[in-house]
Amino acid sequence: MSNSQSWFKRLTNRPSRSAPAETSWGPPPPTPPRRRGRPEPEATRWAEPVGQVANLSPLAAPHSPTYQPGQVIADLYEVQQLLGHGGMGEVWKVHHRQWGIALAMKEVRPHRVADERALRAFLREAETWVNLPLHPHIVTAYYVREIDGALRLFCEYVEGENLADRLRRVGRLDVRTALDIAIQVCDALSHAHRSGLAHRDIKPANVLLGRDGSVKVTDFGLARGVEAEEPVALLGSDPGRRLMQSAFTTRGGTLEYMSPEQSQRMGGANVEVGSASDLWSFAVMLYEMLTGARPQHGGLAVQFLKSHLKEQRRNGRPPRPVVKAVGRCLRLPTWNRPAAAALGTDLRRRYGKVVREPYSRQAPSAVEPGPDELNNQALSLLDLGREEEARRKWAEAVLRDENHLPSLLNLALLAARKGAVPKKLRDKIQAARSQTHNGGYRGAEIPTEPVVCRPGAKERRAVASHEMVTIPPGEFLRGSTDVDKDAQSAEKPQRAVYLDAYAIDVHPVTVAQYRAFCEATKRELPSAPSWGWQENHPVVNVNWNDATAYCEWARKRLPTEAEWEKAARGADGRIFPWGNEWNPRAAHCGYPYKCEWSKKTAPVGSHSEGISPYGCQDMIGNVWEWCADWYDSDYYENSAEENPRGPDFGTERVLRGGAWASSTSSSGCAAPAATTPVPGLDLGGGFRCAQDLDYI
Repeated sequence: MSNSQSWFKRLTNRPSRSAPAETSWGPPPPTPPRRRGRPEPEATRWAEPVGQVANLSPLAAPHSPTYQPGQVIADLYEVQQLLGHGGMGEVWKVHHRQWGIALAMKEVRPHRVADERALRAFLREAETWVNLPLHPHIVTAYYVREIDGALRLFCEYVEGENLADRLRRVGRLDVRTALDIAIQVCDALSHAHRSGLAHRDIKPANVLLGRDGSVKVTDFGLARGVEAEEPVALLGSDPGRRLMQSAFTTRGGTLEYMSPEQSQRMGGANVEVGSASDLWSFAVMLYEMLTGARPQHGGLAVQFLKSHLKEQRRNGRPPRPVVKAVGRCLRLPTWNRPAAAALGTDLRRRYGKVVREPYSRQAPSAVEPGPDELNNQALSLLDLGREEEARRKWAEAVLRDENHLPSLLNLALLAARKGAVPKKLRDKIQAARSQTHNGGYRGAEIPTEPVVCRPGAKERRAVASHEMVTIPPGEFLRGSTDVDKDAQSAEKPQRAVYLDAYAIDVHPVTVAQYRAFCEATKRELPSAPSWGWQENHPVVNVNWNDATAYCEWARKRLPTEAEWEKAARGADGRIFPWGNEWNPRAAHCGYPYKCEWSKKTAPVGSHSEGISPYGCQDMIGNVWEWCADWYDSDYYENSAEENPRGPDFGTERVLRGGAWASSTSSSGCAAPAATTPVPGLDLGGGFRCAQDLDYI
């Protein structure tokens, strides 16, 4: 008997609980600010910062109060109606009195986070969802507060119904509708999986259907965040047929839609549950949409397909192309299941075959938050006690729009509370006041309360490849020790170095970006590499002077060698951006001339496993990158301990990071470059830009 089957039989002998109702949700607000200068009600306190969970104390676990329509919570949220309730808690539609918009307030019952481990897990997973890049098919989670002794997760409110309600009302769906919903869910899962987040509880109750036919997936990661220590009870009088209906979340998922590996994990097995499990649950849900019934329980693909043969006689046969797509998601082992992105592409093709017309919805892109949204996200972080992260968000908003007055004013407010506002920041505020866009704010020179941007002030735009990340002020371990067997003498000794805050590009400058600079300044492109110019690859063969000119044109500068190294390795002195062990999938180097594609650069961002602690990519391999410093083989031993800028003079400039044909020994975070690229090999002459953040 399989683990999943034996676990299922053990569960069916357990006592039952009352069945919960379905949940529903609903248009996005900005993150509301804490009401400064006014005391919060005694029943309300903000959740502690996720980054400091060691200081958390478990929440008390009396029963959560039931609100009444018209009741005002925390002097801010007016209760409108109960949307649903389940084992996890209640879901309410509330009206934000300050903004005049609806939110979905999801309660987490105190007993779900009654110990420190559970509280840590929930806050970690909730934060992952909150930080998930915006996507049109994913419900936006905004922030977590603790109110009346229970955690409340505030989310986007979606008008409409969930898929579970729809299936109960109409039974099975027509193929056109079922595939339309399935494709949109695939797009949501693809985006989440690329961002490193698995859902772990895909089911109809977590798929929200808008009145315009759009689909949004909700409750990302919360199945893991509220994993219970004890096995969960079954619902209803017939536990073999009524398992975990609606919004009840078990350890890692809902049994009816659970993958074999999730079932094994429930039984105590040390099994990894990741994105492949979402595809299994997705297939069960698609089956239910097409047949109007769930497959038999058991957790094995063969049982699932046998169940399908029985169901098709009762309910009519779903088209064979769709059945084949379902079967691909039920393969064992897990690595044999398709990725969500590939499945979405396949379903679009199968939609055309079955419906006999092309699928009309375009694959959506992730949406980059604008300065207004970044400002409001920072306010939420500040309210959670995470001041440094809030400061970085405001700095990012100013990087997007240097005249974004609300973010500048909030930075000034933060500085004023600690002492004096820097002159450079006051100058930037004065310059911003003369601009037309100021986030709707007109008020005092330095506010006494945080400034919040009104919703919809600026249209959000698709994520671009040319982004910057902010690096916080502080020390990092620069250089190498003998632990790194490939360390050269020029990168020793290792010691702590302090850097002020700055920003740096996520990716090296691409051919397309450098071409735009050349066209604007009437410059010539450098000599083309042997493989020719490819627009999304890093530019190569640029000399140091032209790289500096590009940065000035972009109103930025080249990073110092120390800035480049901190952005690559973080503060802990790791050898590579991803850790201390070489990972060939994390960098485009270390395998020269072994295959055709390794004989040239790769598109920027191709190796997501190589992302640095601060979010930079392509720091190792692809192309040697210019830094601002002169080169000196003894500089690590003699450099300043605060904001080192390199030697005062020299004959050659520093290159860092290695290239597509570099060996692993020359590609560590601290490894200095061969100061000049070898002519004709198309290895060097790349770069990325940095920017001062001295106003924060």
